[in-house]
Amino acid sequence: MLYIYTCILCFVIMLIFLSGPDTFRSRKQLKKMIEKFKTDRDPQGFNVVVLDCRVSEPSYILEQILTPPFLAEKKLVIL
Repeated sequence: MLYIYTCILCFVIMLIFLSGPDTFRSRKQLKKMIEKFKTDRDPQGFNVVVLDCRVSEPSYILEQILTPPFLAEKKLVIL
């Protein structure tokens, strides 16, 4: 079963958590979300950032989350 949790912080940042034991469906849903974001919000793909939390410094992750989007209205950060 795939669980999707959404919460809004300060009406600025939206967090979506994909979790559950079925990683195949989680990854498939993530790919659909990325493609929809690129189609609807950022055709150039400048504002899609994928970070590995095991390797990236916490300050860099926070910087990417708080940095405004470039030439688009929204930014997608995947951790």
